[in-house]
Amino acid sequence: MVTISPQRAMARHVPLWFALAIFASAFLMFLLEPMIAKMFLPHLGGGPVVWNTCLVFFQLTLLAGYAFAHGADRLLGTRAHALLYSLIVLAAALQLPFVVAEPAAGNAGPSVGWLLAALAGAIGLPFFVLATTTSSLQKWFARTGHHSAHDPYFLYAGSNAGNQGGIEADAIPTHGRSHSLNLTLPPLGAVILKLARHE
Repeated sequence: MVTISPQRAMARHVPLWFALAIFASAFLMFLLEPMIAKMFLPHLGGGPVVWNTCLVFFQLTLLAGYAFAHGADRLLGTRAHALLYSLIVLAAALQLPFVVAEPAAGNAGPSVGWLLAALAGAIGLPFFVLATTTSSLQKWFARTGHHSAHDPYFLYAGSNAGNQGGIEADAIPTHGRSHSLNLTLPPLGAVILKLARHE
């Protein structure tokens, strides 16, 4: 009977733990975006400016998260980057549970600047943590010494599954059809995976 050492067994599961963390991060990101936007609607209405401003906020925060993951790793190294990331996670946890600000009474209508500031105050740091998680974890996995570490991009499968899960968790139908994403995303994912195998 072949026995496997605890170290080898742990090494075998390393990609799974990274993929699960990336899945959870992506799931929460795609769950939070519409949830937060909808929490502002009773105060601001459902006009395009509200949705567009929320979209701009989330995209800018996502870009900042990617920039942080890239810059912190290059400037600080893996250990210091992980420590700084942990401190930011703790600071983000202090911002929870998030509270949506209400516009001042008698205001003619909140500005785009007000909404951006309110979004930052409500969910800015927690969303930033989620935005930087996938890129940070991929960089850290690439330095684990695991036999798959030379090509960590397969971990995007966890991210894609998390994105789909977050979308599915939202009850709003897409383009008026509740199953449109179910019909379009899986074939697209299969095509991308097939292309990746041939590279």
